[in-house]
Amino acid sequence: MNGLAWNRVCGVLATSAVLLALLSACAKPAPRPGPSGAQTAVIWADYRQDVYALGYSTVTITEIDGTRLVGADDKPVAKSFEVAPGKHQISFRYRHSALCLNVSSGCVMDLSRTGKLTVDVRAGRVYRLFAQYRRGELWAWVVDESGGGVIAGAVPDGGNWAAGQRGIGVGSRL
Repeated sequence: MNGLAWNRVCGVLATSAVLLALLSACAKPAPRPGPSGAQTAVIWADYRQDVYALGYSTVTITEIDGTRLVGADDKPVAKSFEVAPGKHQISFRYRHSALCLNVSSGCVMDLSRTGKLTVDVRAGRVYRLFAQYRRGELWAWVVDESGGGVIAGAVPDGGNWAAGQRGIGVGSRL
């Protein structure tokens, strides 16, 4: 094999190894929080929701019922929050960053949007907040991870995503 062919093989192998490492990191299941007692429910958002080769998106719960849940650095103070059963208003921030070539220099594209959802939670249940930005609109929904499907918000495109996530959600856009 000549030098040029060998360089191509090495380049393909290196690219494949990097992609495999990225996919392995994405495939790791997220830890599932749970209520500490039968009298509370848990609301959470996976801070780093989607990660791909040159970017990521995040969903941060910033307030529940007017209580600020981010620190001075605007990072979440926790990943999950215990609440009493009943209605709660969740404020959140969705951020999408793309073309992130160097961590210290930031990303070429950075989109940030905020939203609010009202949820009615039951004790002993775990609820997860999701958000996406599609075709110029912010979409957000809350899934009852204890088996209740989508309980608030709207899933993009009528629910294709939710079919694989315990139920199909319907609702209005934010």
